[in-house]
Amino acid sequence: ILLDIDPKTAFQRRSVRDSGAEDRIEMQGLSYQEMARDGYLELAKEQKRIKIIDASQQVDAIYGEIRKQIWDLIR
Repeated sequence: ILLDIDPKTAFQRRSVRDSGAEDRIEMQGLSYQEMARDGYLELAKEQKRIKIIDASQQVDAIYGEIRKQIWDLIR
């Protein structure tokens, strides 16, 4: 499961959530995060087993989609 979110949106959410120090990935900057995101999305296109979930949604919606993907997998 790939939780996909635009790095700018993720940064905004994080800044609202807490004011702690950046982690190793955040310290690389937005351009690195955009490049990494593009790479994961490309991999997901090639590997149909990777399910992409829009992580810009509300937490409950994300949870519901993750649960559905897992449920579909184990049924």
